[in-house]
Amino acid sequence: MVIPSVKAVWPSGKRVFLQHDNAKPHVAADDPEVVAACSDGGWDMSIKPQPANSPDFNVNDLGFFASIQSLQHKKKARTIEDLVSNVEEAYNQLEYSTIDKVFVTLQSVLQASMNVDGCNKYQLPHLSKEQLRMNNGLLPPSLTCNDNIYDKATILLSSIEQDKSEGKLTYSFPSATSRQESTPVFEIIKTTKKSKKPRLSQHEKGRIEGLREGGLSTRVVAQKTGRCTHTVRRITAPAQPRADPARPGPPPALSDRDTRRLVHAASRGDSSAAQLKADLNFPVSVRTIQPTLAKVDRLVYTKMVNTLPLTLKDYGMNFIYQQDNASIHVSKRTVEFFSEQEIQVLNWPSKSPDLNPIENLWSILSRRVYANGRQFDSVQDLKVALFDAWDNIPQALLVSLVESMPRRCVEVLAKNGNKTHY
Repeated sequence: MVIPSVKAVWPSGKRVFLQHDNAKPHVAADDPEVVAACSDGGWDMSIKPQPANSPDFNVNDLGFFASIQSLQHKKKARTIEDLVSNVEEAYNQLEYSTIDKVFVTLQSVLQASMNVDGCNKYQLPHLSKEQLRMNNGLLPPSLTCNDNIYDKATILLSSIEQDKSEGKLTYSFPSATSRQESTPVFEIIKTTKKSKKPRLSQHEKGRIEGLREGGLSTRVVAQKTGRCTHTVRRITAPAQPRADPARPGPPPALSDRDTRRLVHAASRGDSSAAQLKADLNFPVSVRTIQPTLAKVDRLVYTKMVNTLPLTLKDYGMNFIYQQDNASIHVSKRTVEFFSEQEIQVLNWPSKSPDLNPIENLWSILSRRVYANGRQFDSVQDLKVALFDAWDNIPQALLVSLVESMPRRCVEVLAKNGNKTHY
């Protein structure tokens, strides 16, 4: 599709080179269908793949894509469709004058690279494009190439072609008037690639330390030893003790010692968090003490042991303990505990949240915490919001949930165990 489009707008009497980068979707230059399409109709057209690692030789990478990207980045895209739409709109907004300037820059880049034997270590001069505009207001379609640059590039290409034909793995850096002596490729790599220096020996370290102690500067020592200034500083700088990594977030409200005192006091009786705070005279809130105690497994177990005797005290043995099938409720240790205490546990049907009013309470709590789409920046903020919402739930609501149990059971029976409106 590209080749017919080029033929439609390009003078047929001129030679055409189509250049693309080496992206996978692009076809090979010697593809039979491509070769046939290029020569169809008597056209002198061929494809020249872009040299590797040469984005500055591609007019699209040089300025076209960058211009579109800067335009579409001005708009936010929440979906892929938005991104595609923004790119298309940026493409339509791109002015012809911008593309005109990019093509002029490309020609200047090619000349600059030719002057340094195809390398990308060149300095691109300021072109003053506005001064290059012709009488019709357009930039010139082509720039005049310096004769010396042209001759130098021609000789270089000729030498490369000759070396290829002779099977030599060599590369030369010819001047415009004479060819220099050829240098094997591995020698070029050896001399141009920055090699990693060997490790410092103990003798070298001692010499560096001695030169510094003798009053020589870091720069002078580096020159005398053939090492960089960073290495010299690393060897001669006094060893610094490694500091412990900074702990992220604010410091804990309770020190380790205070936490131990809190756990010890909580394990001795049935004091509430508020009572512990008052007894220990801690300058923290109750909501700070509660999660600290919740992290101690043995306190949770003690609470379970103390809670069931209270139930026995109030109701005797004439009760059935109910809980859902959460993993912590059906763990091996929990099951053994109920068996040891001879506590009868209700067999809980799976997927039966309508039989447990606590599920409704969790839902109410969640709606209050996340009201109006509220979000939280940290777990601690979420905990504070949960405790606040819990404290503000009226007792009458809890009573109504408990009193709904008979109605729940009747409705489940009426629907043969299917879900209810609860």
